[in-house]
Amino acid sequence: MVDPGFLLITFFVSTTTLSTPTVMELNMLFDKVKPGNNICESGVLTVFLEKNNLIRYYEGMPESRPVLKETFFGDEGIGDIILQNI
Repeated sequence: MVDPGFLLITFFVSTTTLSTPTVMELNMLFDKVKPGNNICESGVLTVFLEKNNLIRYYEGMPESRPVLKETFFGDEGIGDIILQNI
C-alpha cells in the first residue's frame, strides 16, 4: 500500500510544476494615423436603419455635410458598401 505522505508530496510537486506562470505575448493594433487626418475620415461609415428594409448611409465625418445615400439589406446592398470601405 502507498503511504499517504508520498501521495501528498507527489500531488504538491506536480501541481506546483503545472502552475508555473507563463507569459503570453499580447499583440495590439497600432494606428499611426492621428485623429483629424483625412485618412481617418475615409474609414467612417454612418448607417441609419429605417422602415421597409431601407438603409440610409453616408461616408465621412458629419461636419463635412456628406450626401445621404440609400441602399438595402443583403450582399449586393449594404454588404458591398461595407466591403468597399474596409
